[in-house]
Amino acid sequence: MYKNQNDYDKAFEMYFDALNFAEKINHKHYQSAILNNIANIYVHRGIYDSALVYFHAAKNIITDIGDKYGLSLVNRNIARIYLNMGEFSNGIGKHWPYQKK
Repeated sequence: MYKNQNDYDKAFEMYFDALNFAEKINHKHYQSAILNNIANIYVHRGIYDSALVYFHAAKNIITDIGDKYGLSLVNRNIARIYLNMGEFSNGIGKHWPYQKK
């Protein structure tokens, strides 16, 4: 709700509270979803380096729990950032699961 109202400070506050709770109860799916949401706020604000930090944190959790669908989504998000930054080899080569070698 706060993100949709462009109140990013409040959105961050709520997401970090939720992340702390998800970590406390050790709910990995919630953790990865919240990390993705935090990253998406950074993307929306054009702060790509911070977005990448949170997308990669989500990716680590997603990989650990074996969520293939979640992994495809986070890889797509990471690839889009690199493509937006003009770093085409990083966007496709490292994060696109079906690239031919």
